[in-house]
Amino acid sequence: MVNETDDFFEPFVLFKPYTYIDFLVADANKKSGIQVGLPNQNNFIKIGTLKVYNVGDIYSDKYGAQSSVAIKGYNVNFDYIDIDGGNTGLLFNECADIRGNDVQVVNCSTGINVISAEHVWLSNFTVDSCRYVGIQIDSSHDISVKGKLWNNASAYPDNKLVNAIQLRKYSSTNENLLINGEIEVIGTGGTAFYIENSRLCTFNLQIVNAPLNVKTQKIEVGIQFGENNHDNAFNGSINGVDKPVVGRPTGKIGIAGIV
Repeated sequence: MVNETDDFFEPFVLFKPYTYIDFLVADANKKSGIQVGLPNQNNFIKIGTLKVYNVGDIYSDKYGAQSSVAIKGYNVNFDYIDIDGGNTGLLFNECADIRGNDVQVVNCSTGINVISAEHVWLSNFTVDSCRYVGIQIDSSHDISVKGKLWNNASAYPDNKLVNAIQLRKYSSTNENLLINGEIEVIGTGGTAFYIENSRLCTFNLQIVNAPLNVKTQKIEVGIQFGENNHDNAFNGSINGVDKPVVGRPTGKIGIAGIV
Protein backbone atom coordinates (compact mmCIF):
# COMPACT_ATOMS: atom_id res chain seq x y z
CA MET A 1 0.00 0.00 0.00
CA VAL A 2 1.43 3.39 -1.06
CA ASN A 3 0.37 6.90 -0.05
CA GLU A 4 -0.62 8.50 -3.36
CA THR A 5 -2.69 11.34 -1.85
CA ASP A 6 -1.82 15.02 -2.31
CA ASP A 7 -1.92 15.86 1.42
CA PHE A 8 1.43 15.69 3.20
CA PHE A 9 0.07 15.74 6.77
CA GLU A 10 -3.26 13.88 6.88
CA PRO A 11 -2.94 10.11 7.42
CA PHE A 12 -3.66 8.22 4.23
CA VAL A 13 -5.11 5.23 6.12
CA LEU A 14 -7.60 5.41 9.01
CA PHE A 15 -8.37 2.36 11.14
CA LYS A 16 -11.94 2.99 12.32
CA PRO A 17 -13.54 1.33 15.37
CA TYR A 18 -13.76 -2.48 15.24
CA THR A 19 -10.95 -2.79 12.69
CA TYR A 20 -8.89 -5.98 12.67
CA ILE A 21 -5.60 -6.03 10.73
CA ASP A 22 -3.49 -9.17 10.59
CA PHE A 23 -0.60 -7.92 8.39
CA LEU A 24 -0.06 -4.64 6.55
CA VAL A 25 2.96 -2.91 4.96
CA ALA A 26 2.54 0.78 4.08
CA ASP A 27 4.84 3.10 2.08
CA ALA A 28 4.05 6.68 3.15
CA ASN A 29 5.85 8.14 0.12
CA LYS A 30 7.46 10.96 2.17
CA LYS A 31 4.07 11.97 3.62
CA SER A 32 2.19 10.98 6.79
CA GLY A 33 1.30 7.39 7.58
CA ILE A 34 -1.56 5.74 9.46
CA GLN A 35 -4.05 6.79 12.14
CA VAL A 36 -5.30 4.07 14.45
CA GLY A 37 -8.65 4.85 16.06
CA LEU A 38 -10.94 7.84 16.41
CA PRO A 39 -10.66 10.36 19.30
CA ASN A 40 -13.00 9.88 22.27
CA GLN A 41 -14.33 6.56 21.04
CA ASN A 42 -14.09 2.98 22.28
CA ASN A 43 -12.30 1.74 19.18
CA PHE A 44 -11.84 -1.95 19.99
CA ILE A 45 -9.07 -2.26 17.38
CA LYS A 46 -6.70 -5.20 17.05
CA ILE A 47 -3.48 -5.06 14.99
CA GLY A 48 -1.22 -8.02 14.27
CA THR A 49 1.85 -6.81 12.30
CA LEU A 50 2.08 -3.28 10.89
CA LYS A 51 5.08 -1.84 9.04
CA VAL A 52 5.18 1.82 7.97
CA TYR A 53 8.21 3.25 6.16
CA ASN A 54 9.41 6.11 3.94
CA VAL A 55 7.56 8.69 6.08
CA GLY A 56 8.19 12.42 5.72
CA ASP A 57 10.15 14.40 8.30
CA ILE A 58 8.35 17.75 8.24
CA TYR A 59 7.04 19.64 11.26
CA SER A 60 4.63 22.51 10.62
CA ASP A 61 3.34 25.00 13.19
CA LYS A 62 0.00 24.87 11.39
CA TYR A 63 -0.38 21.15 10.65
CA GLY A 64 1.90 19.53 13.23
CA ALA A 65 4.30 16.64 12.64
CA GLN A 66 4.31 14.04 9.92
CA SER A 67 3.69 10.87 11.93
CA SER A 68 4.23 7.26 10.95
CA VAL A 69 1.56 5.79 13.24
CA ALA A 70 -0.80 7.85 15.43
CA ILE A 71 -2.99 6.09 18.02
CA LYS A 72 -6.07 7.95 19.27
CA GLY A 73 -9.12 7.15 21.39
CA TYR A 74 -9.64 4.13 23.61
CA ASN A 75 -9.02 0.39 23.52
CA VAL A 76 -6.33 -0.48 20.96
CA ASN A 77 -4.25 -3.66 21.06
CA PHE A 78 -1.27 -4.46 18.81
CA ASP A 79 1.32 -7.21 18.50
CA TYR A 80 4.11 -5.62 16.42
CA ILE A 81 4.64 -2.20 14.85
CA ASP A 82 7.76 -1.52 12.76
CA ILE A 83 8.51 2.09 11.79
CA ASP A 84 11.26 3.49 9.56
CA GLY A 85 11.33 7.27 9.16
CA GLY A 86 9.07 10.15 10.12
CA ASN A 87 9.10 13.32 12.16
CA THR A 88 7.28 11.35 14.85
CA GLY A 89 7.48 7.58 14.75
CA LEU A 90 4.75 6.26 17.08
CA LEU A 91 2.34 8.82 18.57
CA PHE A 92 -0.02 8.08 21.47
CA ASN A 93 -2.26 11.17 21.55
CA GLU A 94 -5.37 11.71 23.70
CA CYS A 95 -5.78 7.97 24.10
CA ALA A 96 -6.28 5.43 26.87
CA ASP A 97 -6.38 1.68 27.47
CA ILE A 98 -3.67 0.92 24.90
CA ARG A 99 -1.79 -2.39 25.05
CA GLY A 100 1.22 -3.02 22.82
CA ASN A 101 3.60 -5.97 22.71
CA ASP A 102 6.48 -4.92 20.45
CA VAL A 103 7.61 -1.71 18.69
CA GLN A 104 10.71 -0.93 16.62
CA VAL A 105 11.36 2.67 15.55
CA VAL A 106 14.31 3.64 13.32
CA ASN A 107 15.59 6.99 12.01
CA CYS A 108 12.84 9.36 13.16
CA SER A 109 13.17 12.79 14.68
CA THR A 110 11.15 11.75 17.76
CA GLY A 111 10.84 8.00 18.12
CA ILE A 112 7.86 7.59 20.48
CA ASN A 113 5.66 10.45 21.71
CA VAL A 114 3.11 9.92 24.49
CA ILE A 115 1.02 13.04 25.07
CA SER A 116 -2.22 13.43 27.03
CA ALA A 117 -2.52 9.65 27.35
CA GLU A 118 -3.53 7.32 30.18
CA HIS A 119 -3.28 3.59 30.90
CA VAL A 120 -0.73 2.71 28.20
CA TRP A 121 1.28 -0.51 28.44
CA LEU A 122 4.21 -1.05 26.04
CA SER A 123 5.89 -4.37 26.76
CA ASN A 124 8.97 -4.04 24.54
CA PHE A 125 10.29 -1.18 22.42
CA THR A 126 13.50 -0.37 20.60
CA VAL A 127 14.34 3.13 19.40
CA ASP A 128 17.24 2.99 16.97
CA SER A 129 19.17 6.01 15.66
CA CYS A 130 16.64 8.79 16.06
CA ARG A 131 17.64 12.43 15.78
CA TYR A 132 15.98 14.51 18.51
CA VAL A 133 14.14 12.68 21.32
CA GLY A 134 13.92 8.92 21.73
CA ILE A 135 10.78 8.67 23.86
CA GLN A 136 8.84 11.68 25.10
CA ILE A 137 6.09 11.46 27.74
CA ASP A 138 4.08 14.62 28.32
CA SER A 139 0.97 15.31 30.44
CA SER A 140 0.23 11.60 30.81
CA HIS A 141 -0.77 9.21 33.61
CA ASP A 142 -0.21 5.53 34.33
CA ILE A 143 2.22 4.75 31.52
CA SER A 144 4.37 1.59 31.65
CA VAL A 145 7.19 1.02 29.15
CA LYS A 146 10.07 -1.42 28.78
CA GLY A 147 12.80 -1.28 26.17
CA LYS A 148 16.07 0.16 24.96
CA LEU A 149 17.47 3.02 22.90
CA TRP A 150 20.71 3.34 20.98
CA ASN A 151 22.22 5.22 18.05
CA ASN A 152 24.08 3.47 15.26
CA ALA A 153 26.61 6.10 14.22
CA SER A 154 28.05 3.79 11.57
CA ALA A 155 24.77 3.73 9.62
CA TYR A 156 23.48 7.19 10.67
CA PRO A 157 26.56 9.31 11.53
CA ASP A 158 24.56 12.56 11.78
CA ASN A 159 21.83 11.19 14.09
CA LYS A 160 22.32 12.15 17.72
CA LEU A 161 19.65 12.49 20.39
CA VAL A 162 19.19 15.61 22.51
CA ASN A 163 17.31 13.59 25.16
CA ALA A 164 16.92 9.82 24.90
CA ILE A 165 14.07 9.82 27.45
CA GLN A 166 12.20 13.05 28.11
CA LEU A 167 9.42 13.52 30.65
CA ARG A 168 7.34 16.66 30.12
CA LYS A 169 9.50 19.49 28.87
CA TYR A 170 7.03 21.45 26.73
CA SER A 171 3.44 21.25 27.99
CA SER A 172 2.26 23.29 30.96
CA THR A 173 -1.21 21.73 31.17
CA ASN A 174 -0.63 18.77 33.47
CA GLU A 175 2.06 16.86 35.31
CA ASN A 176 3.20 13.35 34.51
CA LEU A 177 1.86 10.91 37.10
CA LEU A 178 2.64 7.24 37.70
CA ILE A 179 5.09 6.72 34.84
CA ASN A 180 6.97 3.42 35.17
CA GLY A 181 9.85 2.28 33.01
CA GLU A 182 12.58 -0.32 32.69
CA ILE A 183 14.89 1.17 30.07
CA GLU A 184 18.42 0.69 28.73
CA VAL A 185 20.14 3.64 27.02
CA ILE A 186 23.32 2.90 25.05
CA GLY A 187 25.39 5.49 23.18
CA THR A 188 22.58 7.81 22.08
CA GLY A 189 24.43 11.10 22.51
CA GLY A 190 23.08 14.06 24.50
CA THR A 191 21.26 13.43 27.78
CA ALA A 192 20.01 9.94 28.55
CA PHE A 193 17.13 10.92 30.87
CA TYR A 194 15.49 14.33 31.38
CA ILE A 195 12.69 14.74 33.93
CA GLU A 196 10.57 17.62 35.21
CA ASN A 197 7.04 18.21 36.52
CA SER A 198 6.61 14.53 37.34
CA ARG A 199 5.29 12.72 40.43
CA LEU A 200 5.14 9.14 41.68
CA CYS A 201 7.26 7.85 38.79
CA THR A 202 9.53 4.80 39.05
CA PHE A 203 12.37 3.95 36.69
CA ASN A 204 14.97 1.22 36.51
CA LEU A 205 17.67 2.59 34.22
CA GLN A 206 20.87 1.31 32.68
CA ILE A 207 22.73 4.20 31.06
CA VAL A 208 26.06 3.40 29.44
CA ASN A 209 28.65 4.50 26.92
CA ALA A 210 29.89 1.08 25.84
CA PRO A 211 31.81 -0.21 22.81
CA LEU A 212 29.53 -2.11 20.45
CA ASN A 213 30.13 -3.72 17.05
CA VAL A 214 28.97 -0.43 15.49
CA LYS A 215 29.92 3.12 16.38
CA THR A 216 27.66 4.97 18.81
CA GLN A 217 27.19 8.56 19.97
CA LYS A 218 28.66 9.55 23.33
CA ILE A 219 26.13 10.20 26.09
CA GLU A 220 27.13 13.43 27.81
CA VAL A 221 24.68 13.54 30.76
CA GLY A 222 23.12 10.58 32.55
CA ILE A 223 20.09 12.06 34.36
CA GLN A 224 19.12 15.73 34.25
CA PHE A 225 16.58 16.97 36.79
CA GLY A 226 14.41 19.94 35.96
CA GLU A 227 11.89 21.51 38.32
CA ASN A 228 8.79 20.29 40.16
CA ASN A 229 9.64 16.61 40.66
CA HIS A 230 8.09 14.82 43.64
CA ASP A 231 8.15 11.32 45.10
CA ASN A 232 9.96 9.69 42.18
CA ALA A 233 12.36 6.72 42.46
CA PHE A 234 15.30 5.65 40.34
CA ASN A 235 17.38 2.47 40.38
CA GLY A 236 20.01 1.12 38.04
CA SER A 237 23.44 2.21 36.90
CA ILE A 238 25.25 4.91 34.95
CA ASN A 239 28.61 3.94 33.47
CA GLY A 240 31.13 5.76 31.29
CA VAL A 241 29.22 9.07 31.36
CA ASP A 242 31.17 12.24 32.18
CA LYS A 243 28.24 13.91 33.98
CA PRO A 244 26.14 11.19 35.65
CA VAL A 245 23.68 13.60 37.30
CA VAL A 246 22.87 17.25 36.53
CA GLY A 247 20.42 19.39 38.48
CA ARG A 248 19.06 18.95 41.98
CA PRO A 249 16.81 16.01 42.78
CA THR A 250 13.90 17.52 44.74
CA GLY A 251 11.05 16.16 46.84
CA LYS A 252 11.46 12.52 47.83
CA ILE A 253 13.40 11.38 44.80
CA GLY A 254 15.66 8.47 45.68
CA ILE A 255 18.54 7.32 43.51
CA ALA A 256 19.86 3.83 44.24
CA GLY A 257 22.64 1.96 42.50
CA ILE A 258 23.88 4.98 40.53
CA VAL A 259 27.65 4.78 40.11
